[in-house]
This record gives sequence, C-alpha cells and structure tokens, in this order.
Amino acid sequence: MADQSSTCFASHKKAEILTHLADSHNRHYHQTHEYWNKERYSILEQRQYERDVCSTQGFEVGYYPYLMRNSSSLIIRYYCPPDANLSDDAIAQLYGLANHAIQFYNSKEQTNYSVVKVIKTMTDGGAGTWYYMTFQASKPCDGDHLRTFEAKLFQSIPLPQPYIKVDFVRLKTGAVSSLIEEPYGANLIQPQACYSSSSFSPFCRYYHCASVVTGNLVVFYEIGTFGTPRNVFED
Repeated sequence: MADQSSTCFASHKKAEILTHLADSHNRHYHQTHEYWNKERYSILEQRQYERDVCSTQGFEVGYYPYLMRNSSSLIIRYYCPPDANLSDDAIAQLYGLANHAIQFYNSKEQTNYSVVKVIKTMTDGGAGTWYYMTFQASKPCDGDHLRTFEAKLFQSIPLPQPYIKVDFVRLKTGAVSSLIEEPYGANLIQPQACYSSSSFSPFCRYYHCASVVTGNLVVFYEIGTFGTPRNVFED
C-alpha cells in the first residue's frame, strides 16, 4: 500500500514538473516570438515613416505605434481631426501659430491673407517643438476662395525667453513651389536629405533608416551606432 502511494505521488510530481516545463517553454516561445514581431514591425514602420517624411517633408506622417516605443524623437500626428483632436486651448494655440506664419508670408509677398482653418498639424520635439502645419487662408478680394498653405515653425521652450521662428511658408501645390523661407532654411526645391532627428544619435541601440531624395529616386541609408551610413536598399 505504501509502495502504491509512493508511486502515485511520484507520478503526480512528474506530471507537475512536465506541465511546468511545458508552460515555461510556451511562455518563453511566445515572449521571444512577440519580441521579434515587435522588432520586425518597428523596422517596417521605420521604413514607411522615412518614406512619409521624404514625400511630404513631414507634413503628413502615419501613426506608427511600434516605432514610437523604440524612438523618442519622431515627427508625429498631433492635430488630425477627427483622429487626433485637441483641447480648445491647444487648438487656439495652433491658430495663433498659423496666424504668425501667414503674417510672415504676407510680409514677404506683400499680400493680406487671413487664416480660415487649421487642417492638420504634425510635431517634432527637441529643445522646443517643431510644427508642420497645413491650413487654409483667404484674401478679402477673393471672397470664399481658399488657398491651402504649409508652414514649418519652431516654438521654443518657455524659459528663459520663449520665441517662435518661422522656417518657411509655402502654398501647397502638386510640386514644391512658392516657397517663402528664412535665409537659413532648407531649400526644399533642391535635392535634399530628410532625416528623423533620432537618426543622428551616435549611441542609438537600433539602426535607423535615413532617406535621401534626388529627383524621383529615393535611396535609403542605414546609420549604425557610430553614424556611418551605408546603402541598404533602394525604392
């Protein structure tokens, strides 16, 4: 009777151990599988994000949740109703920035546009906030005729002396034209490099893709931990 009890106890413990080992294996497999899935999606999102930045100069980027977890500095969707809406105070701040941009445009072009509607805004943080704004404006002589503008502005952090700097304002058209910018601004009509600011980190854990636009050719580069670029693929 004692031998039978011992045998039953040993069988029960063996079953418990096997179950525990199976559960541990399954947990490890799922955790590993989930980890590589996240890495894979992050890479795919990084590539698509760079395409967005290069094709729109930052004025229209998608929502990339996996990429946002691995990078602290990206151009993100900030105000894109109805998907990304804001409080009344935050919206009022955007209209203030849009008015600042259109006044800059008016002073350069000797015209008198007024902001009618802020359509959408992307942002990028870094010692303040970069705003990539798309808005509509009109002139009194045009009646209800609206023109769509794109403006890139920088708003510094509040201390010690906050300021707003307009990088450029342009009419939105099929081709990049009618660009009004400060002397230091990047000339978007010429071939240019388009980077997310995270791509410049010399100590980044992951490789980041940085895109260079030359005519209609988009070449993607991969920047390693020491900032050495190499061509990894072309589109």
